[in-house]
This record gives sequence, C-alpha cells and structure tokens, in this order.
Amino acid sequence: MRSKRGMVIDERGASRKVNEIHVVLKETGTKRRVLIQKGDTKSVLLVLDGLAISWALFIVCLCVFYYIMSGSLKPPLAVSLGISIAVLVYAIMYSRVYWRSREHGMRAILRVGRCPSCLYELDGVPTEADGCTVCPECGGAWGIER
Repeated sequence: MRSKRGMVIDERGASRKVNEIHVVLKETGTKRRVLIQKGDTKSVLLVLDGLAISWALFIVCLCVFYYIMSGSLKPPLAVSLGISIAVLVYAIMYSRVYWRSREHGMRAILRVGRCPSCLYELDGVPTEADGCTVCPECGGAWGIER
C-alpha cells in the first residue's frame, strides 16, 4: 500500500482518501489512546512556527534598546518572560496532530476495525478469497490482520 498525491492505494490498486485524526475520533467515538500508537502521528504547532522566531527577535531588540537607554534589564525581561509564557501556552493549546503519513493513518484506523476511507465498521465483513476485506459502503479493499 503506497500513497499517491495524498491518497492511499488499497489492496486492489484503487486510490482512497484516509480520514484525519479528529474526524475519526469524532465519528467513531474511539478513545485517542486506543486509535493512536507511538509513531503514528506528528504534532504541528500552528501558532508557534513563525510567531516564536519573530517574538524572540522582538524581545532581544527590546532588551538591547532598554539596556542602551537605562543600563538595566530588569523591567523588560520580566514583562517579556510573562508574555512569552502566554504565547507558548496559547500555541500549545491550538496545536494540531496529524498522521505521520497516510499509511500510518490507514493502519491505525484498520486496527480499530473501521474502513480508513468511510469509517464503516468492518468487524462483521467476511474476508474474500484474495485476503481482502471489501468495505460494503465505499468498495475499498483492505488487508486486515485478524
């Protein structure tokens, strides 16, 4: 099973879209710790990416300017640390978790007995002669280890 342009190729060669983590958790009611195993995901801090670098440069410039003007660093350093902590807390609160790859997502969803494409429950679906379990809803063919 290889990925092709953001899609996963199922066992019979058809392209299928894999659902995102938040969709799977919401639609299936599966607990996060059951669905996701170590190595399945990567975190992306949406806010922190560019903001952290620009914020650090601003704080350095502010401290240098204040030191040149007064000879002391105490007031801007205390304020900048407080604001920096607030920015970090905000960034962590609004972070997103993504599948490390579409294949990781596909395997994680199959582990909980769902079709990676449409989230149909595959537990009662029989395995065909070629070893594939075909989803009755979307037609995706998946190699499920039972």
